[in-house]
Amino acid sequence: MIYRPFSKTGLVTLPKEARDFLSLGADGGTITIDQLGRFQAKVTGPNSKQDELLPRRRVTDKGQFTIPTTILRAWGVTGKGEVSFHIQEPYLIVSLAGPETSCKLCESTGNLLGHPCIICDGSGKMRLHPMGALGELAMVTMKSRKYGIAFHTQGNDSGIPDVHIVSKSDLPAAYLKLVEVYFKQRLHTNMASDKLYRHIETGREVLASEVGKAFYIEAWTEQKAAGSIPENSSDYEKPHELPINEYIDQGVYVLSQNDEYELVDGE
Repeated sequence: MIYRPFSKTGLVTLPKEARDFLSLGADGGTITIDQLGRFQAKVTGPNSKQDELLPRRRVTDKGQFTIPTTILRAWGVTGKGEVSFHIQEPYLIVSLAGPETSCKLCESTGNLLGHPCIICDGSGKMRLHPMGALGELAMVTMKSRKYGIAFHTQGNDSGIPDVHIVSKSDLPAAYLKLVEVYFKQRLHTNMASDKLYRHIETGREVLASEVGKAFYIEAWTEQKAAGSIPENSSDYEKPHELPINEYIDQGVYVLSQNDEYELVDGE
């Protein structure tokens, strides 16, 4: 994945690989961009036959374009941030990126039992995801093929999925077990309970789930007002109710980016 920062207004620069995929010329061109999932958007170029009915947006000769406000609000973004780009035919996928941090599995060494760590790709650095551990699992699953392994998840009564790994590579069984246990622990910690935050000046306390749900409803309201929700959609009259852990993940992301709030009940 390639990461790029965006401004408060959503201005971001496409990497060269993305411009080439979209067939944008030296003078730029036009693209379409539409919400895809909770923290992603799909982009098409000027020659694409996909999403032809969507409004086209200008890309400058420097490869810059502005992420629509409705998408930023749906992501819960109120300031600067970063996005990642990857190609998923027939679209360029733009994903909201979390902050970079030291890899918790290999302890920043980039090495796991003599092999590159799959979490950080051997760099010692990993990206947190706005959706928490579920998002991190999805990101690692996307690149697992080059490691010769496959992730399988299975639901249970606790609501926290079980993770199992199947390997067709020469990676040792102990390596696979460490990765499996890592995600089981991350998912349990991330999804087991709500998070309490306190406003530093006023002392007002809020739950992450409450903030996450408020942002979700506000984003739905803006998307409906902008005409982005089809009238025949099942969530046209009111937004779908999401699992509590998704509200928590959204709220944690929003509050952790706000210097006016501090976490009360620990990580």
